[in-house]
Amino acid sequence: MQKILLITFLLGIALAQITPGVDPISAKVMPKPKNYTYGDLSLLVTDPCGISYRPSVGSGKVPNHVYQIIGFYTLNIFNSNENSCAMQRELYKNETTIEKMRRLQHSQNIVFDIFIQDAALATADTLEDEYYDLQIYNTTYWKLTANKYVGLLRGLETYSQLFTQDEDTEDWYLNNIPISIQDQPDYIYRGLMIDSARHFLSVETILKTIDSMLFNKLNVLHWHITDTESFPFPLKSFPNITKYGAYSKKKQYSFEDIQYIVDQALNKGIQVIPEVDSPGHAFSWARSPQFSSIGLLCDQYNGQLDPTLNLTYTAVKGIMEDMNTQFYTAKYVHFGGDEVEEQCWNKRPEIKEFMNQNNISTYTDLQNYYRKNQVNIWKSINATKPAIFWADSNTLKYGPDDIIQWWGSTHDFSSIKDLPNKIILSFYDNTYLDVGEGNRYGGSYGSMYNWDVLNSFNPRVPGIKGEILGGETCLWSEMNDDSTQFQRLWTRNSAFAERLWNTDAANNETYKTRALVSRMVFMQHRLTARGIPASPVTVGICEQNLSLCYN
Repeated sequence: MQKILLITFLLGIALAQITPGVDPISAKVMPKPKNYTYGDLSLLVTDPCGISYRPSVGSGKVPNHVYQIIGFYTLNIFNSNENSCAMQRELYKNETTIEKMRRLQHSQNIVFDIFIQDAALATADTLEDEYYDLQIYNTTYWKLTANKYVGLLRGLETYSQLFTQDEDTEDWYLNNIPISIQDQPDYIYRGLMIDSARHFLSVETILKTIDSMLFNKLNVLHWHITDTESFPFPLKSFPNITKYGAYSKKKQYSFEDIQYIVDQALNKGIQVIPEVDSPGHAFSWARSPQFSSIGLLCDQYNGQLDPTLNLTYTAVKGIMEDMNTQFYTAKYVHFGGDEVEEQCWNKRPEIKEFMNQNNISTYTDLQNYYRKNQVNIWKSINATKPAIFWADSNTLKYGPDDIIQWWGSTHDFSSIKDLPNKIILSFYDNTYLDVGEGNRYGGSYGSMYNWDVLNSFNPRVPGIKGEILGGETCLWSEMNDDSTQFQRLWTRNSAFAERLWNTDAANNETYKTRALVSRMVFMQHRLTARGIPASPVTVGICEQNLSLCYN
Protein backbone atom coordinates (compact mmCIF):
# COMPACT_ATOMS: atom_id res chain seq x y z
CA MET A 1 0.00 0.00 0.00
CA GLN A 2 1.13 3.55 -0.71
CA LYS A 3 2.57 5.42 2.24
CA ILE A 4 1.65 9.07 2.47
CA LEU A 5 4.61 11.35 3.23
CA LEU A 6 3.40 14.28 5.28
CA ILE A 7 5.04 17.68 5.51
CA THR A 8 3.33 19.20 8.52
CA PHE A 9 4.00 21.01 11.78
CA LEU A 10 1.31 19.08 13.68
CA LEU A 11 2.60 17.56 16.87
CA GLY A 12 3.64 13.97 16.28
CA ILE A 13 6.51 11.56 16.37
CA ALA A 14 8.02 9.38 13.68
CA LEU A 15 7.47 5.73 14.52
CA ALA A 16 9.61 2.71 13.98
CA GLN A 17 7.79 -0.05 12.15
CA ILE A 18 5.89 -2.42 14.44
CA THR A 19 7.04 -5.44 12.47
CA PRO A 20 10.25 -5.13 10.41
CA GLY A 21 9.53 -5.15 6.69
CA VAL A 22 5.72 -5.02 7.16
CA ASP A 23 3.61 -1.88 6.88
CA PRO A 24 1.84 -0.87 10.12
CA ILE A 25 -1.71 -1.56 8.91
CA SER A 26 -0.83 -5.00 7.57
CA ALA A 27 1.07 -5.70 10.78
CA LYS A 28 -1.90 -5.35 13.13
CA VAL A 29 -5.31 -5.13 11.41
CA MET A 30 -6.95 -8.53 10.82
CA PRO A 31 -8.52 -9.37 8.45
CA LYS A 32 -6.15 -7.19 6.46
CA PRO A 33 -8.16 -4.39 4.78
CA LYS A 34 -8.44 -4.24 1.00
CA ASN A 35 -7.39 -0.64 0.38
CA TYR A 36 -5.58 1.72 2.70
CA THR A 37 -3.03 4.50 3.02
CA TYR A 38 -1.29 5.77 6.12
CA GLY A 39 0.95 8.55 7.37
CA ASP A 40 3.62 9.02 10.02
CA LEU A 41 2.03 10.92 12.91
CA SER A 42 1.31 9.48 16.34
CA LEU A 43 -1.38 10.43 18.85
CA LEU A 44 -1.16 9.64 22.53
CA VAL A 45 -4.75 9.11 23.72
CA THR A 46 -4.65 10.68 27.16
CA ASP A 47 -8.40 10.61 27.72
CA PRO A 48 -10.68 8.14 25.84
CA CYS A 49 -13.65 10.13 27.15
CA GLY A 50 -12.38 13.02 25.04
CA ILE A 51 -13.43 11.16 21.87
CA SER A 52 -16.86 12.46 20.90
CA TYR A 53 -18.79 9.86 18.86
CA ARG A 54 -21.43 11.54 16.66
CA PRO A 55 -23.54 8.96 14.81
CA SER A 56 -26.09 9.96 12.16
CA VAL A 57 -28.27 8.03 9.72
CA GLY A 58 -29.79 8.53 6.28
CA SER A 59 -33.21 9.36 7.68
CA GLY A 60 -34.90 9.45 11.07
CA LYS A 61 -33.41 9.10 14.52
CA VAL A 62 -30.28 7.13 15.29
CA PRO A 63 -31.54 3.77 16.66
CA ASN A 64 -30.50 2.57 20.11
CA HIS A 65 -28.54 -0.39 18.77
CA VAL A 66 -26.10 2.01 17.08
CA TYR A 67 -25.36 3.73 20.38
CA GLN A 68 -25.10 0.33 22.09
CA ILE A 69 -22.52 -1.04 19.66
CA ILE A 70 -20.44 2.16 19.91
CA GLY A 71 -20.51 1.75 23.69
CA PHE A 72 -19.58 -1.92 23.31
CA TYR A 73 -16.50 -1.00 21.31
CA THR A 74 -15.34 1.87 23.52
CA LEU A 75 -15.54 -0.55 26.44
CA ASN A 76 -13.53 -3.19 24.58
CA ILE A 77 -10.89 -0.73 23.34
CA PHE A 78 -10.29 1.42 26.39
CA ASN A 79 -12.34 -0.25 29.14
CA SER A 80 -14.45 2.91 29.20
CA ASN A 81 -17.99 3.66 28.13
CA GLU A 82 -20.58 6.40 28.48
CA ASN A 83 -21.31 5.41 32.09
CA SER A 84 -17.67 5.57 33.15
CA CYS A 85 -17.23 8.86 31.27
CA ALA A 86 -20.32 10.26 33.00
CA MET A 87 -18.87 9.26 36.37
CA GLN A 88 -15.62 10.95 35.41
CA ARG A 89 -17.47 14.15 34.48
CA GLU A 90 -19.26 14.02 37.83
CA LEU A 91 -15.93 13.85 39.66
CA TYR A 92 -14.73 16.93 37.77
CA LYS A 93 -17.40 18.98 39.54
CA ASN A 94 -15.48 18.68 42.80
CA GLU A 95 -11.99 19.48 41.48
CA THR A 96 -10.10 22.59 42.52
CA THR A 97 -9.18 25.39 40.11
CA ILE A 98 -5.58 24.20 39.94
CA GLU A 99 -6.68 20.61 39.28
CA LYS A 100 -8.96 21.84 36.52
CA MET A 101 -6.19 23.86 34.91
CA ARG A 102 -3.87 20.85 34.95
CA ARG A 103 -6.56 18.63 33.46
CA LEU A 104 -7.39 21.06 30.67
CA GLN A 105 -3.71 21.27 29.75
CA HIS A 106 -3.82 17.59 28.82
CA SER A 107 -7.44 17.28 27.70
CA GLN A 108 -8.31 16.03 24.24
CA ASN A 109 -11.26 16.94 22.05
CA ILE A 110 -11.58 14.50 19.18
CA VAL A 111 -14.68 14.41 16.99
CA PHE A 112 -15.57 11.06 15.43
CA ASP A 113 -18.44 11.42 12.95
CA ILE A 114 -20.18 8.17 12.06
CA PHE A 115 -22.67 8.05 9.18
CA ILE A 116 -24.78 4.98 8.31
CA GLN A 117 -27.05 5.28 5.30
CA ASP A 118 -29.36 2.49 6.52
CA ALA A 119 -28.99 1.60 10.19
CA ALA A 120 -31.76 -1.02 10.28
CA LEU A 121 -30.86 -4.07 12.35
CA ALA A 122 -30.16 -6.74 9.73
CA THR A 123 -27.45 -9.10 8.55
CA ALA A 124 -25.74 -8.74 5.18
CA ASP A 125 -27.44 -9.63 1.91
CA THR A 126 -24.65 -8.38 -0.35
CA LEU A 127 -20.92 -7.75 -0.12
CA GLU A 128 -21.60 -4.03 -0.39
CA ASP A 129 -23.70 -4.15 2.78
CA GLU A 130 -20.50 -4.70 4.76
CA TYR A 131 -18.56 -1.92 3.03
CA TYR A 132 -17.07 0.83 5.17
CA ASP A 133 -14.85 3.87 4.67
CA LEU A 134 -12.74 4.89 7.68
CA GLN A 135 -10.86 8.19 7.70
CA ILE A 136 -8.51 9.21 10.52
CA TYR A 137 -7.85 12.63 9.05
CA ASN A 138 -5.71 14.10 11.82
CA THR A 139 -5.42 14.17 15.60
CA THR A 140 -8.79 15.88 16.13
CA TYR A 141 -11.25 14.72 13.44
CA TRP A 142 -12.19 11.21 12.27
CA LYS A 143 -15.02 9.83 10.13
CA LEU A 144 -16.60 6.44 9.47
CA THR A 145 -19.11 5.93 6.63
CA ALA A 146 -21.10 2.74 6.00
CA ASN A 147 -23.94 1.69 3.72
CA LYS A 148 -25.61 -0.57 6.29
CA TYR A 149 -25.46 -1.36 10.00
CA VAL A 150 -23.21 -4.36 9.32
CA GLY A 151 -20.78 -2.03 7.54
CA LEU A 152 -20.67 0.05 10.71
CA LEU A 153 -19.75 -3.08 12.67
CA ARG A 154 -16.90 -3.96 10.31
CA GLY A 155 -15.63 -0.38 10.36
CA LEU A 156 -15.73 -0.15 14.16
CA GLU A 157 -13.79 -3.39 14.44
CA THR A 158 -11.06 -2.08 12.15
CA TYR A 159 -11.06 1.23 14.07
CA SER A 160 -10.62 -0.67 17.34
CA GLN A 161 -7.58 -2.50 15.96
CA LEU A 162 -5.73 0.72 15.08
CA PHE A 163 -5.03 1.47 18.73
CA THR A 164 -2.01 -0.03 20.47
CA GLN A 165 -1.16 -0.01 24.16
CA ASP A 166 2.31 0.35 25.61
CA GLU A 167 2.97 -2.66 27.86
CA ASP A 168 5.01 -0.67 30.39
CA THR A 169 3.15 2.65 30.63
CA GLU A 170 -0.30 1.28 29.59
CA ASP A 171 -0.69 4.41 27.44
CA TRP A 172 -2.85 4.17 24.33
CA TYR A 173 -1.53 5.29 20.93
CA LEU A 174 -3.09 5.80 17.54
CA ASN A 175 -0.20 5.73 15.11
CA ASN A 176 0.40 6.44 11.43
CA ILE A 177 -2.10 9.28 11.09
CA PRO A 178 -3.63 10.12 8.62
CA ILE A 179 -5.19 6.74 7.88
CA SER A 180 -7.62 6.04 5.04
CA ILE A 181 -9.28 2.60 4.71
CA GLN A 182 -11.93 1.36 2.26
CA ASP A 183 -12.93 -2.23 2.75
CA GLN A 184 -15.50 -4.98 2.16
CA PRO A 185 -15.40 -8.80 2.11
CA ASP A 186 -14.75 -11.19 -0.76
CA TYR A 187 -17.43 -13.71 0.30
CA ILE A 188 -20.90 -13.26 1.75
CA TYR A 189 -20.85 -16.47 3.84
CA ARG A 190 -18.07 -16.50 6.45
CA GLY A 191 -19.05 -19.11 8.94
CA LEU A 192 -18.26 -21.07 12.07
CA MET A 193 -20.05 -24.23 13.14
CA ILE A 194 -20.47 -25.11 16.81
CA ASP A 195 -21.87 -28.38 18.19
CA SER A 196 -23.94 -28.36 21.38
CA ALA A 197 -25.15 -31.97 21.11
CA ARG A 198 -22.02 -34.02 21.85
CA HIS A 199 -21.21 -31.68 24.75
CA PHE A 200 -23.66 -29.05 25.92
CA LEU A 201 -22.41 -25.48 25.44
CA SER A 202 -23.59 -22.84 27.89
CA VAL A 203 -25.37 -19.69 26.77
CA GLU A 204 -22.41 -17.68 28.06
CA THR A 205 -19.99 -19.66 25.88
CA ILE A 206 -22.17 -19.20 22.79
CA LEU A 207 -22.47 -15.44 23.41
CA LYS A 208 -18.71 -15.12 23.83
CA THR A 209 -18.28 -17.15 20.65
CA ILE A 210 -20.49 -14.63 18.85
CA ASP A 211 -18.36 -11.75 20.17
CA SER A 212 -15.18 -13.49 19.04
CA MET A 213 -16.71 -13.91 15.57
CA LEU A 214 -17.50 -10.18 15.45
CA PHE A 215 -13.87 -9.42 16.31
CA ASN A 216 -12.81 -11.55 13.30
CA LYS A 217 -15.53 -10.29 10.91
CA LEU A 218 -17.25 -13.69 10.62
CA ASN A 219 -20.98 -13.39 9.96
CA VAL A 220 -22.62 -16.84 10.16
CA LEU A 221 -22.96 -19.02 13.25
CA HIS A 222 -24.02 -22.48 12.12
CA TRP A 223 -25.43 -24.14 15.24
CA HIS A 224 -25.43 -27.94 15.13
CA ILE A 225 -27.87 -27.97 17.99
CA THR A 226 -28.96 -31.63 18.07
CA ASP A 227 -27.50 -35.04 17.22
CA THR A 228 -27.96 -38.67 18.16
CA GLU A 229 -26.34 -38.04 21.57
CA SER A 230 -28.66 -35.28 22.82
CA PHE A 231 -31.49 -32.95 21.87
CA PRO A 232 -31.15 -29.68 23.86
CA PHE A 233 -33.28 -27.65 21.41
CA PRO A 234 -36.58 -26.57 23.07
CA LEU A 235 -39.74 -27.45 21.15
CA LYS A 236 -43.21 -26.01 21.41
CA SER A 237 -44.47 -28.67 19.03
CA PHE A 238 -43.25 -31.75 20.93
CA PRO A 239 -41.61 -30.71 24.24
CA ASN A 240 -41.10 -34.34 25.29
CA ILE A 241 -38.50 -34.80 22.54
CA THR A 242 -36.38 -32.24 24.39
CA LYS A 243 -37.34 -33.54 27.83
CA TYR A 244 -36.17 -37.08 27.08
CA GLY A 245 -33.57 -36.27 24.45
CA ALA A 246 -31.44 -33.75 26.39
CA TYR A 247 -28.69 -34.94 28.72
CA SER A 248 -30.51 -33.37 31.66
CA LYS A 249 -32.89 -30.59 32.56
CA LYS A 250 -29.92 -28.26 33.07
CA LYS A 251 -28.41 -29.20 29.72
CA GLN A 252 -31.17 -27.91 27.48
CA TYR A 253 -31.94 -24.42 26.24
CA SER A 254 -35.04 -22.43 27.06
CA PHE A 255 -37.05 -20.49 24.48
CA GLU A 256 -35.70 -17.34 26.10
CA ASP A 257 -32.13 -18.62 25.66
CA ILE A 258 -32.64 -19.16 21.94
CA GLN A 259 -34.23 -15.75 21.42
CA TYR A 260 -31.51 -13.99 23.41
CA ILE A 261 -28.72 -15.72 21.45
CA VAL A 262 -30.39 -14.96 18.10
CA ASP A 263 -30.99 -11.31 19.07
CA GLN A 264 -27.47 -10.79 20.40
CA ALA A 265 -26.03 -12.32 17.24
CA LEU A 266 -28.14 -9.95 15.13
CA ASN A 267 -26.78 -6.99 17.10
CA LYS A 268 -23.28 -8.21 16.17
CA GLY A 269 -24.17 -8.66 12.47
CA ILE A 270 -24.29 -12.45 12.67
CA GLN A 271 -27.09 -14.74 11.54
CA VAL A 272 -27.62 -17.98 13.46
CA ILE A 273 -28.43 -20.94 11.21
CA PRO A 274 -29.90 -23.93 13.09
CA GLU A 275 -29.06 -27.48 12.09
CA VAL A 276 -31.20 -30.45 13.12
CA ASP A 277 -29.58 -33.39 11.34
CA SER A 278 -31.63 -36.33 10.03
CA PRO A 279 -32.34 -39.10 9.14
CA GLY A 280 -28.91 -40.08 10.51
CA HIS A 281 -27.56 -38.54 13.72
CA ALA A 282 -31.11 -38.44 15.08
CA PHE A 283 -31.71 -41.22 17.61
CA SER A 284 -32.23 -38.62 20.37
CA TRP A 285 -35.63 -37.92 18.80
CA ALA A 286 -36.74 -41.46 19.66
CA ARG A 287 -35.96 -41.28 23.37
CA SER A 288 -39.35 -39.66 23.82
CA PRO A 289 -42.02 -42.35 24.50
CA GLN A 290 -44.26 -40.59 21.99
CA PHE A 291 -41.74 -41.17 19.17
CA SER A 292 -39.88 -44.27 20.33
CA SER A 293 -40.97 -46.23 17.25
CA ILE A 294 -39.34 -43.87 14.73
CA GLY A 295 -35.75 -44.62 15.77
CA LEU A 296 -33.40 -47.53 15.07
CA LEU A 297 -30.38 -48.09 17.31
CA CYS A 298 -27.39 -48.93 15.14
CA ASP A 299 -24.76 -49.56 17.86
CA GLN A 300 -24.30 -48.72 21.53
CA TYR A 301 -25.94 -45.31 21.19
CA ASN A 302 -25.85 -44.18 17.54
CA GLY A 303 -29.09 -44.45 15.63
CA GLN A 304 -31.28 -43.01 12.91
CA LEU A 305 -34.85 -42.50 11.81
CA ASP A 306 -37.21 -44.88 10.04
CA PRO A 307 -38.18 -43.00 6.82
CA THR A 308 -41.16 -45.27 6.15
CA LEU A 309 -43.35 -44.20 9.08
CA ASN A 310 -45.90 -41.39 8.97
CA LEU A 311 -45.03 -40.67 12.60
CA THR A 312 -41.48 -39.80 11.54
CA TYR A 313 -42.78 -36.97 9.36
CA THR A 314 -45.06 -35.79 12.14
CA ALA A 315 -41.92 -35.23 14.23
CA VAL A 316 -40.10 -33.68 11.25
CA LYS A 317 -42.86 -31.15 10.68
CA GLY A 318 -43.09 -30.12 14.33
CA ILE A 319 -39.33 -29.65 14.65
CA MET A 320 -39.23 -27.64 11.41
CA GLU A 321 -41.97 -25.35 12.63
CA ASP A 322 -39.94 -24.62 15.74
CA MET A 323 -36.78 -24.01 13.71
CA ASN A 324 -38.65 -21.57 11.52
CA THR A 325 -40.19 -19.53 14.35
CA GLN A 326 -37.28 -19.53 16.78
CA PHE A 327 -34.49 -18.76 14.31
CA TYR A 328 -36.32 -15.95 12.56
CA THR A 329 -33.21 -14.02 11.48
CA ALA A 330 -31.67 -16.95 9.57
CA LYS A 331 -31.59 -16.74 5.78
CA TYR A 332 -31.09 -20.50 5.55
CA VAL A 333 -31.93 -23.64 7.50
CA HIS A 334 -29.69 -26.71 7.80
CA PHE A 335 -31.04 -30.27 7.67
CA GLY A 336 -27.74 -32.19 7.80
CA GLY A 337 -28.46 -35.34 5.82
CA ASP A 338 -25.08 -37.09 5.89
CA GLU A 339 -23.55 -40.28 7.31
CA VAL A 340 -26.61 -42.53 7.21
CA GLU A 341 -25.75 -46.11 8.14
CA GLU A 342 -27.72 -47.80 5.39
CA GLN A 343 -27.25 -51.32 6.75
CA CYS A 344 -28.80 -50.20 10.04
CA TRP A 345 -32.13 -50.22 8.23
CA ASN A 346 -31.70 -53.97 7.77
CA LYS A 347 -32.58 -54.34 11.44
CA ARG A 348 -36.21 -53.62 10.67
CA PRO A 349 -37.75 -55.96 8.04
CA GLU A 350 -40.76 -53.66 7.66
CA ILE A 351 -38.49 -51.10 5.98
CA LYS A 352 -37.57 -53.55 3.23
CA GLU A 353 -41.24 -54.46 2.79
CA PHE A 354 -42.11 -50.77 2.41
CA MET A 355 -39.36 -50.34 -0.17
CA ASN A 356 -40.63 -53.29 -2.21
CA GLN A 357 -44.20 -52.01 -2.10
CA ASN A 358 -43.15 -48.51 -3.25
CA ASN A 359 -40.57 -49.47 -5.90
CA ILE A 360 -37.67 -48.12 -3.85
CA SER A 361 -34.70 -50.17 -5.02
CA THR A 362 -31.81 -49.12 -2.80
CA TYR A 363 -31.17 -47.51 0.53
CA THR A 364 -29.82 -44.48 -1.32
CA ASP A 365 -33.21 -44.24 -3.01
CA LEU A 366 -34.78 -44.50 0.43
CA GLN A 367 -32.70 -41.53 1.59
CA ASN A 368 -33.88 -39.60 -1.46
CA TYR A 369 -37.46 -40.56 -0.58
CA TYR A 370 -36.94 -39.16 2.93
CA ARG A 371 -35.32 -35.98 1.64
CA LYS A 372 -38.10 -35.34 -0.87
CA ASN A 373 -40.71 -35.59 1.88
CA GLN A 374 -38.53 -33.48 4.20
CA VAL A 375 -38.11 -30.67 1.66
CA ASN A 376 -41.81 -30.71 0.74
CA ILE A 377 -42.73 -30.33 4.40
CA TRP A 378 -40.27 -27.48 4.79
CA LYS A 379 -41.59 -25.65 1.74
CA SER A 380 -45.10 -25.88 3.17
CA ILE A 381 -43.76 -24.06 6.23
CA ASN A 382 -41.38 -21.59 4.56
CA ALA A 383 -41.11 -21.60 0.78
CA THR A 384 -38.57 -18.77 0.61
CA LYS A 385 -35.79 -20.00 2.90
CA PRO A 386 -33.34 -22.44 1.22
CA ALA A 387 -32.15 -25.61 2.95
CA ILE A 388 -28.49 -26.59 3.41
CA PHE A 389 -27.31 -30.22 3.27
CA TRP A 390 -23.95 -31.80 4.06
CA ALA A 391 -22.23 -33.59 1.17
CA ASP A 392 -18.94 -35.39 0.59
CA SER A 393 -20.17 -37.15 -2.53
CA ASN A 394 -22.99 -36.86 -5.05
CA THR A 395 -25.05 -39.95 -4.26
CA LEU A 396 -28.20 -38.07 -3.23
CA LYS A 397 -30.48 -35.80 -5.22
CA TYR A 398 -30.50 -32.03 -4.73
CA GLY A 399 -33.23 -29.60 -5.65
CA PRO A 400 -32.26 -26.44 -7.55
CA ASP A 401 -32.64 -24.30 -4.41
CA ASP A 402 -30.72 -26.63 -2.10
CA ILE A 403 -27.35 -25.41 -0.84
CA ILE A 404 -24.51 -27.91 -0.58
CA GLN A 405 -22.07 -27.75 2.32
CA TRP A 406 -19.09 -29.63 0.92
CA TRP A 407 -17.04 -31.43 3.57
CA GLY A 408 -15.12 -33.62 1.16
CA SER A 409 -11.49 -33.32 0.15
CA THR A 410 -9.77 -30.20 -1.14
CA HIS A 411 -8.43 -32.32 -4.00
CA ASP A 412 -11.53 -33.91 -5.52
CA PHE A 413 -14.62 -31.97 -6.55
CA SER A 414 -15.62 -34.31 -9.36
CA SER A 415 -18.87 -35.32 -7.69
CA ILE A 416 -20.20 -31.77 -7.38
CA LYS A 417 -18.39 -29.76 -10.06
CA ASP A 418 -21.29 -29.96 -12.52
CA LEU A 419 -24.05 -29.19 -10.02
CA PRO A 420 -25.65 -25.74 -10.39
CA ASN A 421 -26.28 -25.42 -6.65
CA LYS A 422 -24.76 -22.82 -4.37
CA ILE A 423 -21.90 -24.21 -2.30
CA ILE A 424 -20.37 -23.64 1.14
CA LEU A 425 -16.84 -25.02 1.53
CA SER A 426 -15.90 -26.93 4.71
CA PHE A 427 -13.07 -29.17 3.56
CA TYR A 428 -12.49 -32.06 5.92
CA ASP A 429 -8.73 -31.77 5.45
CA ASN A 430 -8.27 -28.14 6.53
CA THR A 431 -11.37 -26.73 8.27
CA TYR A 432 -12.27 -29.34 10.90
CA LEU A 433 -11.05 -27.81 14.15
CA ASP A 434 -11.59 -30.97 16.23
CA VAL A 435 -9.03 -32.96 14.24
CA GLY A 436 -5.94 -33.70 16.33
CA GLU A 437 -7.76 -33.52 19.67
CA GLY A 438 -8.18 -37.27 20.13
CA ASN A 439 -11.28 -39.48 20.03
CA ARG A 440 -13.83 -40.74 22.52
CA TYR A 441 -11.83 -43.91 23.17
CA GLY A 442 -8.66 -42.10 24.21
CA GLY A 443 -6.93 -42.68 20.89
CA SER A 444 -5.51 -40.32 18.33
CA TYR A 445 -7.57 -38.59 15.67
CA GLY A 446 -5.45 -37.09 12.94
CA SER A 447 -3.05 -34.15 13.24
CA MET A 448 -4.16 -30.72 14.40
CA TYR A 449 -4.78 -28.12 11.70
CA ASN A 450 -2.86 -25.07 12.94
CA TRP A 451 -2.91 -21.58 11.46
CA ASP A 452 -0.62 -22.44 8.56
CA VAL A 453 -3.10 -25.11 7.38
CA LEU A 454 -6.11 -22.84 7.88
CA ASN A 455 -4.32 -20.11 5.96
CA SER A 456 -4.01 -22.54 3.03
CA PHE A 457 -7.81 -22.63 2.67
CA ASN A 458 -8.63 -21.48 -0.86
CA PRO A 459 -12.25 -20.57 -1.64
CA ARG A 460 -11.44 -20.06 -5.31
CA VAL A 461 -12.12 -23.54 -6.64
CA PRO A 462 -11.71 -23.79 -10.43
CA GLY A 463 -14.14 -25.70 -12.61
CA ILE A 464 -17.13 -25.50 -10.26
CA LYS A 465 -20.42 -24.74 -11.99
CA GLY A 466 -22.27 -23.61 -8.88
CA GLU A 467 -21.70 -20.34 -7.01
CA ILE A 468 -19.39 -20.58 -4.00
CA LEU A 469 -21.01 -18.56 -1.20
CA GLY A 470 -18.01 -18.84 1.10
CA GLY A 471 -16.72 -21.22 3.72
CA GLU A 472 -16.99 -22.43 7.27
CA THR A 473 -14.79 -24.05 9.90
CA CYS A 474 -16.36 -26.76 12.06
CA LEU A 475 -15.72 -27.36 15.76
CA TRP A 476 -17.35 -30.71 16.49
CA SER A 477 -17.68 -31.30 20.21
CA GLU A 478 -17.04 -34.98 20.89
CA MET A 479 -13.91 -33.76 22.70
CA ASN A 480 -14.85 -30.10 23.20
CA ASP A 481 -16.90 -28.25 25.81
CA ASP A 482 -17.07 -24.88 27.57
CA SER A 483 -13.58 -25.32 29.02
CA THR A 484 -11.84 -25.82 25.66
CA GLN A 485 -14.04 -23.91 23.19
CA PHE A 486 -11.98 -20.77 22.72
CA GLN A 487 -8.49 -22.26 22.74
CA ARG A 488 -9.65 -24.67 20.04
CA LEU A 489 -11.07 -21.81 17.97
CA TRP A 490 -8.54 -19.05 18.32
CA THR A 491 -6.16 -17.76 17.25
CA ARG A 492 -5.71 -20.17 14.33
CA ASN A 493 -9.25 -19.56 13.04
CA SER A 494 -8.38 -15.90 12.47
CA ALA A 495 -6.27 -17.05 9.51
CA PHE A 496 -9.33 -18.77 8.01
CA ALA A 497 -11.54 -15.72 8.60
CA GLU A 498 -9.06 -13.57 6.72
CA ARG A 499 -9.08 -15.91 3.71
CA LEU A 500 -12.81 -15.26 3.27
CA TRP A 501 -12.63 -11.53 3.89
CA ASN A 502 -9.53 -10.77 1.84
CA THR A 503 -8.32 -13.77 -0.15
CA ASP A 504 -5.49 -11.69 -1.65
CA ALA A 505 -4.21 -10.42 1.70
CA ALA A 506 -0.71 -11.78 1.06
CA ASN A 507 -0.39 -10.12 -2.35
CA ASN A 508 2.34 -7.49 -2.56
CA GLU A 509 3.75 -8.56 0.81
CA THR A 510 7.54 -8.95 0.83
CA TYR A 511 7.39 -11.01 4.03
CA LYS A 512 4.09 -12.86 3.68
CA THR A 513 4.36 -15.20 6.65
CA ARG A 514 5.84 -12.53 8.92
CA ALA A 515 2.97 -10.18 8.12
CA LEU A 516 0.36 -12.89 8.76
CA VAL A 517 1.92 -13.93 12.07
CA SER A 518 2.16 -10.29 13.14
CA ARG A 519 -1.56 -9.79 12.55
CA MET A 520 -2.35 -13.00 14.40
CA VAL A 521 -0.17 -12.10 17.39
CA PHE A 522 -1.98 -8.75 17.65
CA MET A 523 -5.29 -10.61 17.35
CA GLN A 524 -4.37 -13.13 20.05
CA HIS A 525 -3.46 -10.42 22.55
CA ARG A 526 -6.53 -8.40 21.57
CA LEU A 527 -8.89 -11.36 22.03
CA THR A 528 -7.35 -12.21 25.40
CA ALA A 529 -7.71 -8.60 26.56
CA ARG A 530 -11.39 -8.73 25.52
CA GLY A 531 -12.06 -11.82 27.61
CA ILE A 532 -11.61 -14.47 24.91
CA PRO A 533 -8.87 -16.91 26.06
CA ALA A 534 -7.11 -17.41 22.71
CA SER A 535 -4.15 -19.74 22.21
CA PRO A 536 -0.69 -18.33 21.40
CA VAL A 537 0.42 -18.10 17.79
CA THR A 538 4.14 -18.62 18.33
CA VAL A 539 6.83 -18.60 21.02
CA GLY A 540 7.28 -15.39 23.01
CA ILE A 541 10.72 -14.47 21.65
CA CYS A 542 9.35 -14.63 18.11
CA GLU A 543 6.43 -12.41 19.13
CA GLN A 544 8.93 -9.78 20.27
CA ASN A 545 10.99 -10.00 17.09
CA LEU A 546 9.21 -11.75 14.25
CA SER A 547 12.16 -11.29 11.93
CA LEU A 548 14.04 -13.90 14.00
CA CYS A 549 11.58 -16.59 13.02
CA TYR A 550 9.69 -15.64 9.85
CA ASN A 551 10.51 -14.49 6.37
